[in-house]
Amino acid sequence: MSKEKIGIDSANFILKSEGLRNKCGVNKLEFINPLGNKYGSAVIKENQAEINICLPKYLRSTNVEPFTASDMEIIDEIRIDVLNTLGMMGEVLYEFRLKSIECNLTLPVNDQCDCNQVLNLLKTSFNKVFVCETRSTKHTAKKDIESIYIPSKNYYALKVYNKGREQNDISSEDKLMRFETVFLDRCCTKLFGDKNSIEDILQRDSLLRVFEQYRHVFIDEVKTQIKKSLTNICNTLVESLMITDSPLGTLACYHDIIVDQDVFRQALKRWYRMKGKADCSRQVLHGLKGYDLPKGVLKTIKAFSLFCE
Repeated sequence: MSKEKIGIDSANFILKSEGLRNKCGVNKLEFINPLGNKYGSAVIKENQAEINICLPKYLRSTNVEPFTASDMEIIDEIRIDVLNTLGMMGEVLYEFRLKSIECNLTLPVNDQCDCNQVLNLLKTSFNKVFVCETRSTKHTAKKDIESIYIPSKNYYALKVYNKGREQNDISSEDKLMRFETVFLDRCCTKLFGDKNSIEDILQRDSLLRVFEQYRHVFIDEVKTQIKKSLTNICNTLVESLMITDSPLGTLACYHDIIVDQDVFRQALKRWYRMKGKADCSRQVLHGLKGYDLPKGVLKTIKAFSLFCE
């Protein structure tokens, strides 16, 4: 499967130096693309300056589609434009170092589910999660999860959110999901060492290295953690089935932890095997249609995984 949907969003650079504003003679700079649209800025304070460059906005009006491998032919042009814009800062511009860089994959969720249900799976899967909720779009008192943030000790942070809702796009609201990894100080040092200037990072090979790191994080860490959580949920459901001897009784007790009906089906299949009976899991789920178990959540995770393998 083509992996060209994985791409860069923003790169952030920082410089700390005493009397920096006096050296530069400016407070703020903006990076403007050939169409006249802003794609980044530099903010210069007394002793510190920070630069944010949103690579996809050099080419497009929004960042819904990230800066992918197919866009790399223009990276030299972007690098030259950034350095030319910063030229008025003098030699100090070469002292900027990479602070963080964002890489993401944005895909529609499976037709059978919505973003809230996928985010609920991730909330369940990780121990330390910061959750942002909003009022449900389904006209109920229940709140939807709009985004989650999962930190990882200055190495990376995972941001997963409803991209359609963020863009106020009614046609894709609750159906367009973004998995974004923000690579922080420790990871940037691991990836680039001291080759982390603006000129070093805005290169094809450097950005492709970030893509590979994104795939590594998703497959080796995110997907692995989700699998562990699904195993724990399945084990809990099997234990309940053994005690209650009733799929409906287990569903009544553990409805809230069933993140996808396929998890419940796996538990049912194991339970039937342990009892030495024929597998009736399909028929049981058919009889439980009115209980509104989530569907398509695991298929959505699989779709993201395929782009990372």
